Amino acid sequence: MTSSPGSKSMLDCIYIKITCETGSYLNVDTNTCDLCQENTFSPGGTSFCIKCPKFMASPAGSTTMANCVYDPCRAGEFYRLKQKRVCLVKPILTEKGVFA
Repeated sequence: MTSSPGSKSMLDCIYIKITCETGSYLNVDTNTCDLCQENTFSPGGTSFCIKCPKFMASPAGSTTMANCVYDPCRAGEFYRLKQKRVCLVKPILTEKGVFA
């Protein structure tokens, strides 16, 4: 809400509504629309992002729960469907061009 200099009552205030687009939320501390973080989503028009269900993940800026996909692994791991369905550590390329 805003008011003019010299205002004496709430009636002098003007309500400003900020509506955020899908994939973002209204940050009430800064009155700006911020992108939803990874593993969350927002259909828009809210002041929060909704967390994906357990073992589900989504990219930043997701707009619906349909963006949440099965991902039981921790950061730095990937899910392998073809064999035993296990989480494997992502290989890291060293300076010498060798995977660690």
